[in-house]
Amino acid sequence: MLTRIDAGKKGSGQSVLEIDIKQFTTQKSRVTKGAKEARWNNKYMKIIEGPVNQIEKATDLYEIEVVIVALLKSLKNIYENSNFYKEARIVSFVDRLLLCITDKLKNRFGVQMAVMKGVRDHESFQEEMERGQSIVDKFRENFFIAQLMDASQKFKDLEKKQESLQK
Repeated sequence: MLTRIDAGKKGSGQSVLEIDIKQFTTQKSRVTKGAKEARWNNKYMKIIEGPVNQIEKATDLYEIEVVIVALLKSLKNIYENSNFYKEARIVSFVDRLLLCITDKLKNRFGVQMAVMKGVRDHESFQEEMERGQSIVDKFRENFFIAQLMDASQKFKDLEKKQESLQK
């Protein structure tokens, strides 16, 4: 039997074929896992693609206001059901979403813009400000990650309390 002495298998008695089959099986497993993750990603991204595009392309705050709750609930569902979209990935996604929304709000309500709009059409500007506040409120109310972080902090506080009691 041929053996791979140079591969650090000296004395193991594994044939070249056995070593190659083991390496192939390992690579096959990685590819299969990656393909499964890609299918899940595609499934979940199709669900949120429409609302995300609507927010990104929104020229009116109403367009954001009508989809923000549904989008955040979909993201919570993805977080709870996906094997792949867990803490780091979902937080990164929500962070970019929040950045997009805050940029749109800043562009609408910068000091110079606010003064000009407020002077020209106070009622319309007041409605727009209320819509902006509504978006922020809806985001805050449906920001499930804050609840997870709060639960995590409570757990850490409990651990510290138990440690201090043991001393």
